Amino acid sequence: MDRLRFCVKLLFSFFAASSSCSCSFIADSLEDSGALLGSPKGRSPHTLPYKERYAGVDTAIVRGKHLYYTTVEFSPDYYWQQDSLYGRAEACLALYRDAECLQRIPCGDLVTYDADLHHLIDGHLYTECIRGANTVICRDGNELLVIPERVRLHGLVERDGVVYTMSRPIDSNGFCLRRGQDVMFRKDTGVLFGSFQDASYPETGALYMDAYSVVFWYGYGDELHLVVDGMDQLQQDVYGPFVDGKLYKSAPYRMPKVDDGVVWHRGSIWAGEGYCAHSGVRYVSGGTRSCIYEFHYLTVNDFGPPDAFTYVSSAGMAGIRYREDGVEAVFLPYLISASSPFSDHDAFAEGEDLSVEGSFRFISERCAILYGDELIVALSCNGRGECPRIVRGDNSYVLNINGFISSISISDN
Repeated sequence: MDRLRFCVKLLFSFFAASSSCSCSFIADSLEDSGALLGSPKGRSPHTLPYKERYAGVDTAIVRGKHLYYTTVEFSPDYYWQQDSLYGRAEACLALYRDAECLQRIPCGDLVTYDADLHHLIDGHLYTECIRGANTVICRDGNELLVIPERVRLHGLVERDGVVYTMSRPIDSNGFCLRRGQDVMFRKDTGVLFGSFQDASYPETGALYMDAYSVVFWYGYGDELHLVVDGMDQLQQDVYGPFVDGKLYKSAPYRMPKVDDGVVWHRGSIWAGEGYCAHSGVRYVSGGTRSCIYEFHYLTVNDFGPPDAFTYVSSAGMAGIRYREDGVEAVFLPYLISASSPFSDHDAFAEGEDLSVEGSFRFISERCAILYGDELIVALSCNGRGECPRIVRGDNSYVLNINGFISSISISDN
């Protein structure tokens, strides 16, 4: 049987947007729209019949699970894509579970509508804001922790009622692990791996739980370090430099900058039950190339800019690209295993395409989930007066708000 080589075109064009929202003008409903959605590759898109959905949307989006998502919502006449008020518009953050709005938090002194400064973690909405010489962290609109330093969060974990944070100082270099306000680990130099914006990491960002321990990774020169509950563990059996490290069920996974002749500009490890995949950007003559490493063998290799979107699950991988007239994604199932790498560089496997017509953007990498072999995406519109939507398979759920979706997550609770 010929061994196959996968291909995903990950062409990315992203428009930077600062964002905002207001609380008195938002409809609670979702609609099942008649958007044009793609079918398997080689067939034309088809139009879904329009029908309104209010009750039962929870089971329609993800059966047996709950879909959480955060939005930033504005007054109906505000042009949020332009944001002429520069972060001072009347706005609010909202947290939804399926079709139900759980929280609406007005933006103000302690809550900003910057998508990088609020985080969806385990069904809760966390925000961070600078207040004088301190950083204030809130959960669901209530003050949770005050860090006595001006920092930006890169990770947050709650364990047994204690808040652990990973942060970078705004006014200096390095990174710091805290237990509440107490410093557990501080490093003035080195490269911290992971962030809230990196979808290969859990919702908690660079800091996460493994076997009930709070862990993170960093690189220092050619060294790779794993920190477990504040204890620094130099990985003495490997020599770098490295671009990423992950711990999954107590097993370490490392991604060297140079591996089998491939030089990675940046990269991410996706570790899960029964699989390990690498995605990133490597240097080639004349520019960069977006790639995926699966089981340490190159399985996807196509042109793309450094910020192309890739998502990986136990069932395969998905790549998303933007077109002038919409967004398209392709899902590629795994057809090989670690024990049977291939060398045929000209063989390609067809995947299932998803396409949505219109002018859309992702606000962050947290706006898509590869749930098994299904891609669920949250798209926000580039055009004024248009509504954001959540797309899963042949269903497109339109949110009747003037604003954008900043993140989505699936949970059993």
